[in-house]
Amino acid sequence: RFTPEELRTAALAAPFDFTKGAPVLRYQALPHAQRAPMQDGTGFVIGPDLVATNAHVVAGEESTELQRDDNQRVPAEVVAFDPNRDLAILRAPGLDRAPLAIGTSGDKLTGGVFGHPGGGPLRISAFEVARRIRALGRDIYGSSITSRDVLELRSALRPGDSGSALVDR
Repeated sequence: RFTPEELRTAALAAPFDFTKGAPVLRYQALPHAQRAPMQDGTGFVIGPDLVATNAHVVAGEESTELQRDDNQRVPAEVVAFDPNRDLAILRAPGLDRAPLAIGTSGDKLTGGVFGHPGGGPLRISAFEVARRIRALGRDIYGSSITSRDVLELRSALRPGDSGSALVDR
């Protein structure tokens, strides 16, 4: 398991260049019916101008803004949405952030959850994969039965960490 100091050190040696901007972003989605933020959450860059996050946060949104680590706000649109896997892909032209490398997971994998809990600043929370399971449950709307692979984590996660990147080195 990582100590908080080891996580800070790992963040500085992470496989992305923070001098070109962090590939982990905060986002806000505005619902159709009101003008207050529906949800603050986290996403991470997966390709040029593309961000992965959870579908449940952007579901029913009217508009979405991504906030980069330099506080610049970039409009984004949902280009892929899977309520069964709770996965959404956002396109944000002009995002100008390098993608994280996508790896594989396994039991006992450790690292840091890079998230923006409560819509606040970037926070790194230690995690360990307790186990990988095939879960049977409902989609994000509760309307249909779905099966998906799920990682059970040992971590202190908070609202707003949805969509966070799991970084192992």
